[in-house]
Amino acid sequence: ELNGITLRTIGRERAKVQIGLLNLVYNIKRVATLIRKGYFSFDRIIAPEMA
Repeated sequence: ELNGITLRTIGRERAKVQIGLLNLVYNIKRVATLIRKGYFSFDRIIAPEMA
């Protein structure tokens, strides 16, 4: 799904960040697709109660 994206960064650390962000976006898209197709469902996302 990344369609052969080429990274153009100066420095290894910036490249790491860019790859991490691309990975995050891909994973979010994947979860959205699974939810849309009905593989799993939930009413809402909430934070756990604070003690």
